[in-house]
Amino acid sequence: MGFGRLADTSPPRERSLRCPRVVEEDITNAPLILRTADATSIDRGSGIRSIPLVGGDTGAERLLAGVTVLPPGASIPLHTHSSEEFILILEGDAMCELEEESHRLAPLDATYVPAGIPHRFLNVGDGPMRILWVYTDVDTTRTLVASGETLGHLDSYPDEGS
Repeated sequence: MGFGRLADTSPPRERSLRCPRVVEEDITNAPLILRTADATSIDRGSGIRSIPLVGGDTGAERLLAGVTVLPPGASIPLHTHSSEEFILILEGDAMCELEEESHRLAPLDATYVPAGIPHRFLNVGDGPMRILWVYTDVDTTRTLVASGETLGHLDSYPDEGS
């Protein structure tokens, strides 16, 4: 993914005072500096792209996080997750459908969605909509409400025209 483990060879007293350098090594259970410019973007279909940041590949045991960008007019199908979800709108104008209600969201608005609650996001603005997503399980799945199909979190969205 272009991320590396932090290496710090300074004495223990100085470690908290210095910014460690990034090196390419085994990243299991080590702190990381994550640079989205170096990360691989995943095509999710319909112009939607995701950048996974933290998960099993980075040594996280429970946390799954990343950024997704939706072009104008794009939407994510109504779905549920197997774990809790936190979404922060970083850029753009969003509509969140949550428990059959629509909520307009602006940059720095956020949502918390417990596992199993149907929801979806739509880009209702003229420019890209960028969201930060955080889940409480590295093995989070997504179940589409329309079909009942359960997919891996980063699998492509079906082309529903929605």
